[in-house]
Amino acid sequence: MGTTATLNRTDVERIVRDVLTRHVGNAPGGIPVLRGSASAAPAPVLATRNPLVVNISARHVHLTQEHVEILFGKGATLTPEKDLYQDGYYAAAETVAVVGPRRRMIPNVRV
Repeated sequence: MGTTATLNRTDVERIVRDVLTRHVGNAPGGIPVLRGSASAAPAPVLATRNPLVVNISARHVHLTQEHVEILFGKGATLTPEKDLYQDGYYAAAETVAVVGPRRRMIPNVRV
């Protein structure tokens, strides 16, 4: 299975900011706005202000063997689908649906 390249938060923010600036544009103050709107004006991204927040989420769960057997049946084992960058860790082919405290379901959460 292949290797996965990782980006740190600073790199991701820079890439997203560059793409937004190219495709959306900036209003005064460095806030991205849609081109053609009344407040659109060419202005450089301000280095001292960082209104852009980027979060990355890889929805997944970690399970003990006991929980694997509770969810998938006695004697069940996970099927490795993709190696992760940490040695010995992998994303399994199996997924679960997670229900939160407000009774909202998140389907297809990778194990």
